Amino acid sequence: MQHVLIQSNMAMDGCGMSRYNLVNAKQFVDVLSLMSNHIHKDYFLNSFPIGGTKESTLAKRLKNTNGKIRAKTGTMSGVSSLSGYAFSPKYGPLAFSILINGYVGSSAPYRQLQYRICKWLVK
Repeated sequence: MQHVLIQSNMAMDGCGMSRYNLVNAKQFVDVLSLMSNHIHKDYFLNSFPIGGTKESTLAKRLKNTNGKIRAKTGTMSGVSSLSGYAFSPKYGPLAFSILINGYVGSSAPYRQLQYRICKWLVK
């Protein structure tokens, strides 16, 4: 399992990206990678919504990724995170974590950035 880490340190707190918090993108990816080889990996993977599918909580996100992204979101005011698996035809399965925080206003541009990164991962 290959790893993809993307972390933005735009602020001092939120989604594990602060020096005062205990979880960061690498730790999320480490857990995802560990679970990809676990005896219960199929149960774990099936708990992740599939990007862009109607029956998914990601129905309005990650469209046009052809079901190759399985991820969970995390959102608070000024925070948008997306972590999960990308099934890349070129690189194979990838564990990824995108943590963005410290912004003011709409999360739309940051969700769009997450989408562009995911689309790139599975092209």
